[in-house]
Amino acid sequence: MAPHQRFWTVAVITGAVAVSGTVVGVHRSAPATSAPFRPPALTASAHAVRALTPDHNLQGTSDPTPVPTPEPTPEPTAAPTAAAVLAAAPAPPSGSMWFGVLQATEAHAQQEAAAGVTVGELELNWSAYEPGPGQFDAGYASQMRNRLNGLRAAGLNVVLDVGMQYPPAWIFNVDGNTRFVNQYGDVWHGGQSEDVANAVFDNAVRNAEAAYIARVAADLGAGNFWAVRAGGLLQNELRYPHDKYNGHSNAYWAFDAAAQSLSPVPGWRPGQPDSARAAAFMNWYLQSLTDFQTWLTGTYRASFPSAWLQVLYPSWGLRPGDVDLAVQRNLDGSTAAAGWGTLEMGLDWPRQVAALRDSHVQLYNAWMERGDDGSTASTMAPAHYLATLGAARGLRTVGENANPGGSPAMMATVVQRARAWGLSGLMWLDESTLFSTAASLSTYSALIHSS
Repeated sequence: MAPHQRFWTVAVITGAVAVSGTVVGVHRSAPATSAPFRPPALTASAHAVRALTPDHNLQGTSDPTPVPTPEPTPEPTAAPTAAAVLAAAPAPPSGSMWFGVLQATEAHAQQEAAAGVTVGELELNWSAYEPGPGQFDAGYASQMRNRLNGLRAAGLNVVLDVGMQYPPAWIFNVDGNTRFVNQYGDVWHGGQSEDVANAVFDNAVRNAEAAYIARVAADLGAGNFWAVRAGGLLQNELRYPHDKYNGHSNAYWAFDAAAQSLSPVPGWRPGQPDSARAAAFMNWYLQSLTDFQTWLTGTYRASFPSAWLQVLYPSWGLRPGDVDLAVQRNLDGSTAAAGWGTLEMGLDWPRQVAALRDSHVQLYNAWMERGDDGSTASTMAPAHYLATLGAARGLRTVGENANPGGSPAMMATVVQRARAWGLSGLMWLDESTLFSTAASLSTYSALIHSS
């Protein structure tokens, strides 16, 4: 089977990233989410989904470029080169941190386990699994079960992604509120892994998702999975759609009929005067996504009672003062957080982490290439900031690289940061690159065994 490629876009906020072993300074621009990869065994309907063009630029041309704040933003401390790490003699893997790979396959599972990898991901495709309402493809389920068994036989702990980001076409016909709508009347349609249904406000969508999750657990065996990835929306992450769409910016996605029936200020639009209404709308908008997280984690827990739940928090996240400043300006889109999209995407990590009541949860961020600008809540790298929020609640944090493969120096940087920030685990994107790029499985193994 040909390797599956994950497409990505990474933008950075004043700092530095290592590219091909070189540290490159960049200017302040918008944080971006990690991008999707294509799941195996797509059905004809899934193949029809519009694919994204790979974007290997560090700064997307469509990203906003806000004026940098006067706050100092020093570059991160340079990470050791891969050569320096590899020169050290291997030692036994540390028990304090685990290492995994995304898109794991049976063909390489034994090699990965021997290299010190202990976790592999199995990703499903909802549209392939349930091509019609309540109609499940037994052949596809059998194929995924065989893949699961192969990973486990090799000694890997398996993380499940049920593929909610690849919904079947029929889900958009269960009622009239299945798609997100913004204040301009735009109806959300996304590209590959982003054309998701509106489970935040539509209970019919939630019911279908819950039934699918329960069926997967029954078919594949809930006890066979060490962890389950939970985000539920675009790219299976916890976020609303993008802030820019159809020629509009500052887009908030809570204007479908179901959402407006719940709004504390129905009819009010971001940018209109009245800071009291802006505050009420913003609090409700953020809380609605948090409530969806509560529903989603509870739904997964009901079907997977013993698995870790990895909640995927994307991009940069809202930082102290971001919401208050935006409300003061009536959510008119003029603040940095609005320009970056973190506000409109609802990335209120403090609120969301505080709402978690399940202690068997891991916080997850997929932007490990992004280093610290400083040691404050406003300047920490996203994964580092998320880890501090988790530590305050006694919750573990997991990281993932955004760039498939990368260089050996970047791999060394990512591993060093994961350890320095006290992460409990690291998932490498992805398996195919470990056998096709310089950041190989042997490089990964040496880093795993290094202290």
